[in-house]
Amino acid sequence: MTAISDWRYQTASYSEHRLRELAKPKSLHPAFLSDRRSVYWVDRLPPTGPTKFALTARQEELVKCKQYHPAFIPDKPTPKWEVSPKALHAYPTKRLRELAKPKPFHHSWIPMKSAYTVTPKSALEATASARLDQLAQPKTYAPLLIKSDSEWDWGEWISLIPKAAKDHVASARLEQLAEPRSCSEGYLDNRSVAWNVPKTAMQTQATTRLQQLARPKTRQALDQDYDPYKVSYAAKMATPSPRVEDLAVPIPRKVRAKKAA
Repeated sequence: MTAISDWRYQTASYSEHRLRELAKPKSLHPAFLSDRRSVYWVDRLPPTGPTKFALTARQEELVKCKQYHPAFIPDKPTPKWEVSPKALHAYPTKRLRELAKPKPFHHSWIPMKSAYTVTPKSALEATASARLDQLAQPKTYAPLLIKSDSEWDWGEWISLIPKAAKDHVASARLEQLAEPRSCSEGYLDNRSVAWNVPKTAMQTQATTRLQQLARPKTRQALDQDYDPYKVSYAAKMATPSPRVEDLAVPIPRKVRAKKAA
């Protein structure tokens, strides 16, 4: 027991010593310089005296605050003000009493109906007529042809189609009209997205001319400051054929003559 007590005493002493050590403020570095408390030098005088401002008469006038207008009336300091005795004992004129009257409603104005409707006594004691009782009865329908004990009732009932309609034979004209419309002579159905490539196309060999056309065009002049916008001399001296000249002529209906200035 004595050993345990000594251990607890040593632990408590260490904790208190550690807490006091952590509670101490952090010490500053020896080379730390605190911020200057003022913008003015306190350790030595400045080389020159304080700045003196020299203003002209106009500048001093502009520096002054703007004056109120002579007729300016400031706002009341409070919304409450005292009523004068004359206003308390004033008597309105005939015209003022006429203007103070509320505006009457329009002669066709109808006030809003209350949300709660009061049923008159005559409506409560009213008796419906025979026609009204007939119209109030629910509409009756014929029972559906369904057997509750059958899960598949097709073919178990007698058909309602008359026998004459079943045994009727269509005329030649009716059968002709019933035929679907045929497609045009040159109609081609939509081609399938996937189709088989023929064996001849898979085994074909490209000709020399086709291989020559398939090669990419070489630009050897690109390394020699090639100018793609430069027109060759042969192109400048070329002469268009009569067909090209015919196609280059604008359409007559789109040609407009220029207006004379």
